[in-house]
Amino acid sequence: MYEFLKGFHNLLRWVVVIGGAYALFTMARGLLTQARWTAGATGAGRIFTISMHTQLLVGIVLYGLTPLIAGGIAAPLTNRLLLIEHATTMILAVVAVQLGTSLARRAPSDAGKYRRALIGYAVGALFVLWATPWGKSLIPWV
Repeated sequence: MYEFLKGFHNLLRWVVVIGGAYALFTMARGLLTQARWTAGATGAGRIFTISMHTQLLVGIVLYGLTPLIAGGIAAPLTNRLLLIEHATTMILAVVAVQLGTSLARRAPSDAGKYRRALIGYAVGALFVLWATPWGKSLIPWV
């Protein structure tokens, strides 16, 4: 079960990265062209937000199943990075993306919606890019 979830978590990161890139592109384009807020913009944000939440849930389950917990906080540096820094940073990424979505929904103007979403998504994307272990295999279970 652990190995399957770890591979799924690895694959799901690509949904997050592609969804985030799409959401960032949509928000930047909408802000720069002063476009009206559309269902497409809402959908782009929804894809990014839902993929982040799904990734977080899978990560929480993995956190509970990981054999690295047995090593405790004094475990080797790679375990500490995975167990503390990765988890904390990714939670912050989810919070930033969710804030971008929530605050955009409440903005009084279309430009405000695009701006708020773009800021939240950009902060979340930076956290994701920084804390993702990119050295892992691109294709799990191989």
